[in-house]
Amino acid sequence: MRVLVTGGAGYIGSHTLLELMAQGHEVMVLDDYSNANPEVLTRVRALSNRPVPDMRGDVRDARALDQVMADFAPDAVIHFAGLKAVGESAIKPVEYYDVNITGTLCLLAAMDRVGCQAVIFSSSATVYGEPVYL
Repeated sequence: MRVLVTGGAGYIGSHTLLELMAQGHEVMVLDDYSNANPEVLTRVRALSNRPVPDMRGDVRDARALDQVMADFAPDAVIHFAGLKAVGESAIKPVEYYDVNITGTLCLLAAMDRVGCQAVIFSSSATVYGEPVYL
């Protein structure tokens, strides 16, 4: 299976890449490196002894998404490209909505344009607000 991993240079993304490749899947990474370092993919390549094509790009960029979809033709997408710092999200809510919601919608639209319907969406798993009880 061909799997596009958005945010694949991050901690969870890079570990997911290694597991996907260990299971024989072909992978590609789309990452803007705002929360990661491209050097991570160099280590993934060394650990797996396999190529890991990557493209620097933002999930809100329809052109970049269309290029990845056309060049790689994924069967599935694992979407890790989101912002996740709870404290910062309270300070910059519009930026977080834009990246996390608009970015996801742009990604889903690009997938739809090429008929890719399999997606795994990763959330920060953070709970916001004051609980009534613990």
